[in-house]
Amino acid sequence: MLRTFVSAYPWDLIDEGLESGLDRLQGEVGIAGLSVWAACPPVTELRARTLEPRIFRTRGGALFRPDEAAYATTRFKPVASDWVKGPAHDPMTRIAAACTERNIELRILVSAAATGRLAQRYPDSACKNLFGAESQISLCLANLDVQEYLRCLIIDLVTTYRPAGVVLTDFVIAWYEAISLELQVPVALAAAEESALSTCFCESCHQRAGLVGVDVPRAMHALNALLQQALGGGRTGSGRLNDLLAENVDLRAYFQWRTAELTSLLRRLTESCARDLLLVRTLMAHERSQQDGLELSIPAAVITSIDAAGQLPAAACPGALRSEVGLSAAFIKAADGAELVGAFVQAGEQGMSGVQLDHLGILTDPMLTSVKQAVRFARRSRVDQP
Repeated sequence: MLRTFVSAYPWDLIDEGLESGLDRLQGEVGIAGLSVWAACPPVTELRARTLEPRIFRTRGGALFRPDEAAYATTRFKPVASDWVKGPAHDPMTRIAAACTERNIELRILVSAAATGRLAQRYPDSACKNLFGAESQISLCLANLDVQEYLRCLIIDLVTTYRPAGVVLTDFVIAWYEAISLELQVPVALAAAEESALSTCFCESCHQRAGLVGVDVPRAMHALNALLQQALGGGRTGSGRLNDLLAENVDLRAYFQWRTAELTSLLRRLTESCARDLLLVRTLMAHERSQQDGLELSIPAAVITSIDAAGQLPAAACPGALRSEVGLSAAFIKAADGAELVGAFVQAGEQGMSGVQLDHLGILTDPMLTSVKQAVRFARRSRVDQP
């Protein structure tokens, strides 16, 4: 059967009435499980239902009570969200218990690189672009302290809350400001130029890539030349990073090292998780981080998030242990009931094992009615299980 999950921030579950809300999602809508954020980027949310506050803001961070002893092997410590410090205390304990009582599969969502305030708390471990600017959003996943922190975080969450799985988002090495809508740039950047601006050249990347023989300054020079040419109003070539890599051995070696680093980290996290580990990729972010044609060797299940029905044929991830499709908030807001059902039909036909919907707090009642129709279809559909 095609299984349906809904992602949620803990405050939406708690504020709507946890027990009654889960009963509705399970009994009326028919979901199989929840993917609940435990470590998230900053969020500003206009909530679909009349809850207070109607506009919910958080600077992000840990949405649970970390066990400080779990982080003894790393200098990093989770930064707790202000919401967790308030009267709600540890909402994840309540959510986990309520899901267990109802046989709802609980998965925990973690932003690997962009959990709120960590890059500002630990700027020496943040990504840096080729101009030397530290990110205030993203940590560098090639940094050994960051890797150990992420491993400890997953162990802490799995040990404390016993979820069925952990879902990793933002699993890229990138200066995130380059893909932020808030970044003001003087010219429209082609895909290769966006990639040049987002590529991390922090001290960890310089040192660790250099140790395996990569000429990092030459790789950096190649991307800098490409970007400066665009900023000067001129372009040559196709604007695709693949073409630049084909003619620059140093740059290709740098991207190969980066891909190998992420693959190695994902394997270690999978071993530490002792649960199902799922990796979220959005097609846009995947294209930016993998424009070199070097595919991450993924030893995990993959959820491919899409914004439009036309992206569904590309959602299956070859080589993954299992593939699911994530229907983004943009997809759900633009789709009518028939289009949503159609997405479930396509997912089943492509052999997907699940559909994840984003996200509970902005799903209106008509949207949930459409989801209910789609879930009913999913229950009647047979798909090959991995």
